[in-house]
Amino acid sequence: MNIHWVNHASFITELPGFRMISDPWLEGRVFNRSWAHLLPTQFSSKYYKNINYIWFSHEHPDHFFPPNLQKIEAQEKARIQVLYQKTKDDKVSQYCRKAGFARVIDLLPWQPLSLPEGVEVLNAKVLNDTDSWMVLKASGKTLVNVNDCVFKDDRELERIAQAAGPIDVLFTQFSFASWVGNPDDPTSITRAAQEKFEEIRRQVRLLKPQYVVPFASYVWFCHRDNFFMNAYANTVQQVVELLRSLDVVPIVLAPGDT
Repeated sequence: MNIHWVNHASFITELPGFRMISDPWLEGRVFNRSWAHLLPTQFSSKYYKNINYIWFSHEHPDHFFPPNLQKIEAQEKARIQVLYQKTKDDKVSQYCRKAGFARVIDLLPWQPLSLPEGVEVLNAKVLNDTDSWMVLKASGKTLVNVNDCVFKDDRELERIAQAAGPIDVLFTQFSFASWVGNPDDPTSITRAAQEKFEEIRRQVRLLKPQYVVPFASYVWFCHRDNFFMNAYANTVQQVVELLRSLDVVPIVLAPGDT
């Protein structure tokens, strides 16, 4: 199994006959142009000729960004299949169908799906939120992507651990991703950053991965109303030190790395 890093929360999982890109926000600013990538993406829409699946975790624009999807050529959309959690409003799935993707597979919660390429995926929504996570199994390896999911109850993580079995690689968010306080309230912002590290500690303790890829936080806040938050965001070096203290192997990738 190869992992090709794209950017922020996006990567490609590659196996023989199988190439799935997750949460492809490739370029442009999101959230009213208030978020930007830390580094430029090395993957562009022309490379979709090698992709046969896309998985979206949820519909926030740093994970599901229609302006980027519109740049995929029609002949590639006619071949690529989309995987997405089953939702009541069906908005994302309907958008992808109308956009011309070959097939949109609505993933039912906690029901494993076997794909023809020898890959099994398991997807479900975190309790009381719209974010979803995925377990991917193939070639004797297990990858877990929890992206922005915040698990309020240890039992959720324990259930994922039971369903996944031994986990080789965990992908998890390492810094805050929303408004967490005003400029005159540094205590709240610092607390939010530390709470994200506490979440990582819980995930490592309960999921017991061998490797952890910190991701979904490779942004800088680039609007005058949120720029101050950059000073409080967790850094890559900090999360690497945390993971080493937890006796797991951190893997940090830059755009274009494998």
